[in-house]
Amino acid sequence: MAVFAVSSGRQIGVDLKYNSENVNIEGIAQRVFSALEIAVIESLPEDDKRKAFFACWTRKEAYIKAQGKGLSVLLNSFSVSLIPGKPAEILDVQSDPVESSRWSFLELVPDSRYVGAQAVEDHDWRPRYWHFIVGLTRRKISQFST
Repeated sequence: MAVFAVSSGRQIGVDLKYNSENVNIEGIAQRVFSALEIAVIESLPEDDKRKAFFACWTRKEAYIKAQGKGLSVLLNSFSVSLIPGKPAEILDVQSDPVESSRWSFLELVPDSRYVGAQAVEDHDWRPRYWHFIVGLTRRKISQFST
């Protein structure tokens, strides 16, 4: 599965991950997540920890991709929301207290096996989606908007 994000006139980033059972969520979180994010994951019931981990990971990657700086931005230098069922958002950026107000996020769940996020500069935007299934003998293209 792949996801692409295109924008005109504003920065945008997107990330998609397979919800793998073979990921050491505690070990990765301890190395790269902020203290706030680690505390939230540790406080959650076991059933929610994996969902929260992947929500956090994809939101962080979408944000650094939107900035165009890649991994030169330390993932523990900012915090994102990650509690399942809560809105996707950036909570704080250590280097710039106003930075978090510049961004809006969208949670992406294209399939029960995947989780993703989209980070967009500003708040005045509306997503459009196209769904492509391409195979050897069939093609399905559909568009939907929110």
